[in-house]
Amino acid sequence: MASAALRGKAAEDRFGAIRTALGVPPMHVILNTLIEVILIALNLYWYVILASVIVSWLVAFGVINTYNSAVRTIVDVIYRLTEPALRPLRRVLPDFGNVDLSPIALWLILYFIIRVLEQVRFSL
Repeated sequence: MASAALRGKAAEDRFGAIRTALGVPPMHVILNTLIEVILIALNLYWYVILASVIVSWLVAFGVINTYNSAVRTIVDVIYRLTEPALRPLRRVLPDFGNVDLSPIALWLILYFIIRVLEQVRFSL
């Protein structure tokens, strides 16, 4: 068993030397960077969901005019970004009339994913 461990260590040292010679960073550096990019995207999506909630309130109370083409475009972009994630949650969650709890459920799911990814990043 010791010889197998020594062979594995020698192969690892050999590949480490090749990676260093080629200028390839260690895998944890690549994974750490990838996780950071995913975390940035999830945090941005968090704010897109917040914008969706605020825009839906403003439209419902008649504060913003959806007949304006710029406003309509912004509302459409926000809707297209959030609706694919919110639609399955709306099917699962019970109906509370005019109260839509799917953004809150999506925030909780995103919060869980963000915290798990942060723990993975710190463990690398």
